[in-house]
Amino acid sequence: MKQLFFALFCLFSSQILAQNVIVKGEIEGLDEPDELTIAVIVGMHGKVIFSDSIKSATFECSFAAPSEDIAPCMLSFENEKWGSRYRMIYLKPGATYTLKGNAYDLLGLQISSEQVAEQAFETEYSQAAIDYERKQHAYTQEMYAITDKARKETDESIKNELKGKRTELLKKIQELSPLIQSAQLSVLVSQPYSAVKKHHLQFLINMLGTSPALDNNLAMVYHSLPQEIKEEDWAKTLAAKFKNTDEKKEGDLIDGTFTDLQGKTITLSSLRGKYVLLDIWASACQPCMAALPELESISRDYADVLHVVSVSFDHEEIWRTTSQRHPMSWYNLNDKESQLSIPLRIIGYPTFFLIDPSGKIIARKNGYSVGSLQEFVSSVKQDK
Repeated sequence: MKQLFFALFCLFSSQILAQNVIVKGEIEGLDEPDELTIAVIVGMHGKVIFSDSIKSATFECSFAAPSEDIAPCMLSFENEKWGSRYRMIYLKPGATYTLKGNAYDLLGLQISSEQVAEQAFETEYSQAAIDYERKQHAYTQEMYAITDKARKETDESIKNELKGKRTELLKKIQELSPLIQSAQLSVLVSQPYSAVKKHHLQFLINMLGTSPALDNNLAMVYHSLPQEIKEEDWAKTLAAKFKNTDEKKEGDLIDGTFTDLQGKTITLSSLRGKYVLLDIWASACQPCMAALPELESISRDYADVLHVVSVSFDHEEIWRTTSQRHPMSWYNLNDKESQLSIPLRIIGYPTFFLIDPSGKIIARKNGYSVGSLQEFVSSVKQDK
């Protein structure tokens, strides 16, 4: 009887432990005790599920999984010297996570877990988003320091000066938010549907209407969702934003008004009389960058009968920064008013359209491989 009880106890214990989450750390820069906190995100709020003092670079902790499925959580380190540093992590029952990096740069922290494929989004996280978040975090820490100093200051003139600096920092923090969201979504567009993708979308729905680039990318992600997911309530909230825009298909006229890097206004209709190879790209898209040499070749070889027009849906600052790193000798335009992604039902990057001299869509091509664009525009040769 005792043996049976012991066997049942071990089985029950192993089932409980199987639902635990293990987090291992190899964190540099812990020069004083840090408080490690993990909070599960519920809606727009967080609920602490684990908290402990970390005193060495190598550590391991185990705690009950926050849910039966993968759960979005906020991981943070905090001490008196540096304040709080944080980043997202997605936890799954029974999974083990290894954190590698520096305690004062958690945005660049490497998170690995063999059991959780959904963590892939974090490993492909847009570098642009990380850079903007680092700036935002630095401004936030500076703002906290100034707030604390102003609270202790007795001289009213100095106090008002500090409050003015705090207001300036708050504005900078707010201006970075749409940049971060746009950079995140440009990566999210190409990711397969997962619990992680669902979490990001549900969170960003709250930001609808705050930025054309954000709305534009949300529309792309919505159109890429499996049909059964579109039936969920949160997805219907997205659909309500986009459903009134007619889809443009082959044979339809297409137009739009955009700006180039010099601020000049360009319309697609002004380019009629020649074919147009329309290239929809994003800064976080590696295949988009890989296509540039072939686009350069086509723009040169077909110059007498065809315009190459690259259009980015990125936030203007992201678009300009990427364009400096990857200059284009053809039309390089920004769709900051979100005119094309919804009617063209863009679901990933890059996407190409061949438009005839009258402005009608001839063909569509999703994705890129070497040589595929030459084949895509080969029908234009007969007009050369």
